[in-house]
Amino acid sequence: MTEISHPFNAVQCARLMLALCTHSAVTLQRGYCIGDLRPRDLIAESGAVGASATVVRVRRRAPRPHERIRHRISARRHARRGHDSGCRAFGVPLPTLQRLLEAWGGEDAASFLIDIVQEAIDQLLLGGWGNLTPNEVLRHEIGRRLTLEPPADLLRDQTALNQIPSEPSKSASSRRALTWLKKRAASAPSTMR
Repeated sequence: MTEISHPFNAVQCARLMLALCTHSAVTLQRGYCIGDLRPRDLIAESGAVGASATVVRVRRRAPRPHERIRHRISARRHARRGHDSGCRAFGVPLPTLQRLLEAWGGEDAASFLIDIVQEAIDQLLLGGWGNLTPNEVLRHEIGRRLTLEPPADLLRDQTALNQIPSEPSKSASSRRALTWLKKRAASAPSTMR
């Protein structure tokens, strides 16, 4: 039995889901939902932790006859089923979201994130969120369970962690380590400096 490896973990899938909901918010403002999409209809790229390079784009293909037919059939199927709570809240049907999350991160990540989406929809139906958009409520619900971005002080101090200190601390072992590190850096080839 071969294992299927999924390219994204739960945090990356959550970022992709938020990027998809941001993309579909524009469509939702026009009164439409994005409809019944398949994973091959989207281009999904997730950046590293703390990076804002998470992108979901609808793939623009040449209008082939079988693609147009498939699109019409899926649009009719979605119209027959009707819009669900995912369409009304985020502009993404819940079966489409489930299918995309399973393709991006597997069944475990998909079921975990769909539960979060259901909780966000329930919170929106209860009201009381003031002027927050559905995407902000979803981001809040995801943030209650996952850390989407590392703490700001970790990002701020990251450059300080990667630099050699100018003077050692007061301990003898620290002075020896800094001396060794400076000698090592001085003896490195010029391309390494």
